[in-house]
Amino acid sequence: MKQRNGFVSNSSSSSFIVAYETSPPCPHCGRSDTDFADMIRASGDISENTYIIRKYAGDILDNLNEQVNIYKRNIKELSKENPQNKIGTYTGSNWTVGQEIESAEEDMRIHKETIAKVEEYMKKQWRVIEFSISNHASEIYEHIRNNEDKVVVIWSDDR
Repeated sequence: MKQRNGFVSNSSSSSFIVAYETSPPCPHCGRSDTDFADMIRASGDISENTYIIRKYAGDILDNLNEQVNIYKRNIKELSKENPQNKIGTYTGSNWTVGQEIESAEEDMRIHKETIAKVEEYMKKQWRVIEFSISNHASEIYEHIRNNEDKVVVIWSDDR
């Protein structure tokens, strides 16, 4: 996972894992705030780059844990090689085995931190979703920025 500061990207879309607090409907009129997932779905009608990838926290955790297991297998396989060999099998680059192991370990660390954050917000009864949004979906970026107390970016390939 790439990590950068702020909302920047050289891609036409960005992926996020977000936790958000939902408000119960008004007991008098039944009205409730717009659900964040509904906002993403509505934007998706405009752009094919905006869609929900995983809408259940359990599915997100399953995917993250699967990725951690893949990193563990890659590290185990790479560890059998000479650390000075330039092979590029993991990253597709001309890195040494040692550099590739470091890269896989860093990716695995980020995934484990993301798992812990997803679990933290699940305990708070917040909804957690993974989605992709077009970089032109400014209303979603604005909603994230303007509702930091109710919408938390757990992970992004755009940060």
